[in-house]
Amino acid sequence: MSEDKYILPVLTIVEVIPTLSHENNIYASKLIAKIGNLEIQLYETKGLDYNQFIGEEVECLLEITKGDIIYEEEDKKNKKEVISFKYKWDRTPLIFFPKLMEMVSGEERTGFYSKEEEDEFEELAFNTINNWGLDGLGLEYNKRKPMLHSERGIFLLNEYEFEEAIDYWDLEEEIHIKIKEAYLRGIRPYVPQEEEAEKPQLTEAQKAELERRRAQQELSRIAYEEMQERIKQRRAS
Repeated sequence: MSEDKYILPVLTIVEVIPTLSHENNIYASKLIAKIGNLEIQLYETKGLDYNQFIGEEVECLLEITKGDIIYEEEDKKNKKEVISFKYKWDRTPLIFFPKLMEMVSGEERTGFYSKEEEDEFEELAFNTINNWGLDGLGLEYNKRKPMLHSERGIFLLNEYEFEEAIDYWDLEEEIHIKIKEAYLRGIRPYVPQEEEAEKPQLTEAQKAELERRRAQQELSRIAYEEMQERIKQRRAS
């Protein structure tokens, strides 16, 4: 995976198991998913209907909450369930949205000329992140999380569960983890790259998601351009 591309893992949902319910209302679930040949257990606490994704390919933002860090070289080679990562320190969810990243210098909130400009950016960032997929990414736009790159995509890492290990890791260090559990922060139907998007193998869910993304991108583009124009006018005056 290219180091400068923030690609989310693509999974297939196999099973959805309610873990907290009351009077026909579901408040939390466990999801069994496959990423390639690797089975992974996810959990969610939004109580949404994930049954619609069973058997479908989906893009997910996952936060590893439980797992074994594998240090022995032989264990790395012999355990197919181990994923190799590169540690990227902490990042905000802005990195998944290039237009939002254009509006800040690097990954910090700098370059704002007024409180009004900053407020406009915060509103756009909030709406963009919370409109992602089924129910947003479940993160504040400025919430920093440790990030791991892999050939399977980008994973977040729970900084509290892995606090002791993180203290000893270096930037770009190769880390090997057997994932036991991951928190599902965001999910949406997987849609292939644009050059593949019009081919007939797209499912109805993928077609609907593609149209939803296009509509959302257009709204974001308009909001972005309007904000840039307001900023330009204020700077000129």
